[in-house]
Amino acid sequence: MNIELYKKSIKCPVCQNEFKTTKVKASRTRVLKSDTDFMIYYKSENPLLYDVIVCQKCGYAALESKYNYFPKAKKNIMQDFITSKWNKRDYTGERTVDEALLCYKLALYCGQTLKFKKFELGGLCMRIAWIHRLKEQRDEEIRFIKLARDLYEDAYSNENIPYDKMDENTLTYLMGELNKRLGDYRESINWFSKTIGGTTKPSPRIEKLTREQWMQAKELYKESGGENAEVI
Repeated sequence: MNIELYKKSIKCPVCQNEFKTTKVKASRTRVLKSDTDFMIYYKSENPLLYDVIVCQKCGYAALESKYNYFPKAKKNIMQDFITSKWNKRDYTGERTVDEALLCYKLALYCGQTLKFKKFELGGLCMRIAWIHRLKEQRDEEIRFIKLARDLYEDAYSNENIPYDKMDENTLTYLMGELNKRLGDYRESINWFSKTIGGTTKPSPRIEKLTREQWMQAKELYKESGGENAEVI
């Protein structure tokens, strides 16, 4: 096996299958750069490709951080809509980008079927968009950025966000950035304004990103024929 990878023991919370899945050693990760929507590029193996765990026996797939929190009351739904249609496949070894994409789309399908929170589904869509960016598939990247934007907006309005995962200022910044990437510059400016004008001060990193991307959104808005936006 690649020396940057290792095997981690997993017990599926749905079918109790015990297996080992591949992960990237934290000590071996080497960051190259990051995009303004938090996608990270690596000189080493990319941990993004291994964030989803897939049980080869029943087909349950979820992000590692979510995997063990399967609600027992939904086992029948899992059986009827996923396991009964599952053709056993093994994604526990070293993954290609294409295999990782299949794992994420399976996790999204599981999450939608099991009615996970919109915030969680938004995170999956965001990661799927990143993988399409790695594959240079612009149309699919934009499609999943839009899905992530819509899910995050729904979560912001209607859910109790688990701010241990992403604080409010980071979420409003990300909403601004996603709207900017989708060409909705007026809405982008509104979200960036929420970040700077919120009740709590953003971290220095998020404040810097917000001001930089707000200036870019302002210029793009003007170029697209929009009125001047108030400076924040």
